[in-house]
Amino acid sequence: MNLRIVSLVAGATLVGSGLVAACFSERTVAAGAQCTVPADSTAGGSPIIHIVDFEFRPASACIAPGTVVTWRNDGTQIHSSTADLGAWDSPLLAPGATFTHTFAQAGSVDYHCTPHPFMQAKVVVQ
Repeated sequence: MNLRIVSLVAGATLVGSGLVAACFSERTVAAGAQCTVPADSTAGGSPIIHIVDFEFRPASACIAPGTVVTWRNDGTQIHSSTADLGAWDSPLLAPGATFTHTFAQAGSVDYHCTPHPFMQAKVVVQ
């Protein structure tokens, strides 16, 4: 069974039951497309991506060139943040641990969790 179908069915079931309200989007972004989901900000104003349970939140983060992004493991399992094409590779992050990376250039970067490769997300720098 296709994992994407399973996740969409589960999401539809949760939304239909009133338990979850979320925005789902494709992993790819067309050239010139604008981001609609900015990364959350920490108290210092630096964007943060939360790793909760088995997902990155937000799954698609939009930032400006030169931005330092922090990933924080807010879950109970170890995770990582690893660029698909090798731009960065965090160490394993225990619960509560963080990792930062600076995005110097515009573009779109797909990434995943090494121990859980089904966990996928994207940073769009524009």
